[in-house]
Amino acid sequence: MRMPRFVPSLVLLALPLACAQGSDDPGMLTLSGAYTAGEAGSSDPGDSDDEGESATDGQTSASTVSGGATSNSGDSGGTGNPACCMIAPTPGCGSPETESCVCTSLPSCCQQVWGADCVDQAIVCGDPYCVDDSAGDDTTTGGGPDLECDPDFGFSPQNPGAGVPFEATFTDPVGLTYIGMWAEGPSGEMIEGGLSDITGAYTWHFQFAGMASGIWTFTFTWHQNDGDPDIIQGVCQKQF
Repeated sequence: MRMPRFVPSLVLLALPLACAQGSDDPGMLTLSGAYTAGEAGSSDPGDSDDEGESATDGQTSASTVSGGATSNSGDSGGTGNPACCMIAPTPGCGSPETESCVCTSLPSCCQQVWGADCVDQAIVCGDPYCVDDSAGDDTTTGGGPDLECDPDFGFSPQNPGAGVPFEATFTDPVGLTYIGMWAEGPSGEMIEGGLSDITGAYTWHFQFAGMASGIWTFTFTWHQNDGDPDIIQGVCQKQF
């Protein structure tokens, strides 16, 4: 049986009527997916973009914090780096937080070299690797309770733990010659400090790679002429 030619035309006319009747129902527009996507987030498409930017920012912040925690310490939220406690011939010390604090007052620390002044400022800034909170009430530059130490000695960090690199200094108003610093360990082993700098009038800076646990005795010596016997200028005991 052949259908009349006008039947398809009737069907085509019926479709717009159906769409018109359903235009008040938002569900009819879900065929495109655009309206549904807007409902899932916000009726304002711009909010969707904002949310995307916020997510990106959050990921960046998380990455930054995570990256810092990888190379820095911070059980209480602080961050730092052992390199900030040591003199270096290069600028910076690997801790953005410490560098930001130090270089605000000493820009050369982030532009030229990380010198003794930078290390001292890192201590003031509270780099956790340069400050030993377990030192108790011992706030002097001495070696610790019941230990003898010439006040002309200084240590940076002030109370380094066993195995932690540190700097030892000795200050004397006289420009001594043929100077040196030695550290004698609890078993009698002797370690010579490496002279790294001379500042002011006069402070000598010596670098040590780290000591085994126990009490060490530091001795600062000098002599007048090459070949003369050493003269002990100061002694300091230090607990590691």
